[in-house]
Amino acid sequence: MCVAQTVMKRKKVTDEAFGDKKFQHQNLNRLDEAVRDVSMAYGLAAVQTFKESELFPTQESLVAHEKVHGIHHDLLLNSFKEWIEQQSANVQFRYQGQLFTLFGPLGDLCLSCVKFGDGVAREAVWMVMLPLFAQAHKRNYWTAAFVHVVNLIRAWPIATRKVLQNNCSVSVKGREGHNIALDEWVETYLVQALKYYAARGKPQFSNLLVNYR
Repeated sequence: MCVAQTVMKRKKVTDEAFGDKKFQHQNLNRLDEAVRDVSMAYGLAAVQTFKESELFPTQESLVAHEKVHGIHHDLLLNSFKEWIEQQSANVQFRYQGQLFTLFGPLGDLCLSCVKFGDGVAREAVWMVMLPLFAQAHKRNYWTAAFVHVVNLIRAWPIATRKVLQNNCSVSVKGREGHNIALDEWVETYLVQALKYYAARGKPQFSNLLVNYR
């Protein structure tokens, strides 16, 4: 919270915004942005610290690895993972490091699987978030995630699972990378139209359907 408010200058990200008010006053968007930015900041700080450590590959080892494999990214990544594992012996690092090893990437994965309609990634998100919901005492979310995961891996026929994988979000205008979630599509393009119909009469409802088509 200190980093978000004082360093990243996100004054509107408050303790209360993480509770019952997360869907009010654009709090959810602010929280998404804050988690992403703070995760990136912690990750960049970790990289700079890693570069000063003994586990950072020497220039000679980088050149040698690149000659053999054509690229040295694997060497850097594996060395960074080894450094993270070594540093995780420190409880404080292990806790704070989850911002760039878990929560930041998980947030990006959650958003991208909706935008690009990636049903397999969506399943991974549900499976990772199941224990997180339980630990956070979010009973409704934990129960829903548990039932959904059981359905995915055991209860549903494989055909049902594949149908959901291939239709996990909706591209309203057919643009790649601009899909919206199913619940958002239902609320925006079906429920809202029905609300207009109930409140203002049939003509407005008809216009909405014409625009949607």
